[in-house]
Amino acid sequence: MRERNQVFGIWLKILFISAFIISCVSISELNVSYLLPPPSDLLKGKKVTLKIEDRRDIKKILGQGAQKEIRDFSGNLSFSVTRYSEPEFKVGIYQLGPMMKEAFNRRLKNAGLDVFFKELRDEPQLVIVLNEFLLDRSGQKWVVRMSYEARLLKEGKVLSSQGINGAGERYGLMGTGPAETVLGEIFTDAVNKLDLHELFQQAGL
Repeated sequence: MRERNQVFGIWLKILFISAFIISCVSISELNVSYLLPPPSDLLKGKKVTLKIEDRRDIKKILGQGAQKEIRDFSGNLSFSVTRYSEPEFKVGIYQLGPMMKEAFNRRLKNAGLDVFFKELRDEPQLVIVLNEFLLDRSGQKWVVRMSYEARLLKEGKVLSSQGINGAGERYGLMGTGPAETVLGEIFTDAVNKLDLHELFQQAGL
């Protein structure tokens, strides 16, 4: 009887270790899918320079809960874009800052703006101040939080601004599929929530 209990105990340990290994995923990058809104020409002909500022208190993309589930994450993000009513296509692999720059570049051009990355004299500058971008794990759910402030400046003076917050969660026991799904949803929602027409209108531009 004692030997049977020992064998049973060994099998329980094997099952526990196997379940732990399966629950932890080893990946070097996460997928972020961005869906552009319908194109617009409301700001057609206007010029703007784009700048991204990372002012996050927590620089890591993964929270403590997510770090326990995802191993060997490099910090790289595989960025894909879907234009309105068109198939998705992969743009490339980026760190967070460059990916934000690429996403907002496409968002601005989609609104009819001519986008530059070097400051132009007599032209406004759009500064995206990133305050939070976090993927975490809470119980059986993946949680994403993202927040930023968009500031429209001219000659160093802030003419108008908007604060954007996004958050969401998705249930998922195994794998990173649900995590990447909610990551793409919240990223898309947060980027598209920026009202560019109102931002320029409030600035008198």
